[in-house]
Amino acid sequence: MDRNEEMTRIRPNMNGTSAPKDAKEFYDHTLKSVIQMQTPVLLSFLKRYAQRKSKHFALYKTTEKVRFLKVLLRENELVHQGLYGIVHGVLTTDEIDFFFDHIESLEKTVLRDVEALIEKNTVML
Repeated sequence: MDRNEEMTRIRPNMNGTSAPKDAKEFYDHTLKSVIQMQTPVLLSFLKRYAQRKSKHFALYKTTEKVRFLKVLLRENELVHQGLYGIVHGVLTTDEIDFFFDHIESLEKTVLRDVEALIEKNTVML
């Protein structure tokens, strides 16, 4: 079995099998499910990165943790690279090509979704 088939097999059931028409359809049918599937990995990555940046991160109140992580998310290029690596790692080659063809709008959407994950999953921080 090749990698593309394996990635499609292990991911959550996604709506649509044909090529997406636009970035919104790609997000709705592919990226949203991938981000949901990768939520524990994304949050663990952010938490561990934050702990490396601030020795006292574990002592922060929840609101301070959320604020700190959002700043990292907005301003730190290594965090961006790590997050996109976690998401891209489970895409097929065609999906990665589509992502890069629509990178401007999709990057913003992914960052927005990860911010929402941080707010919804404060227990995991």
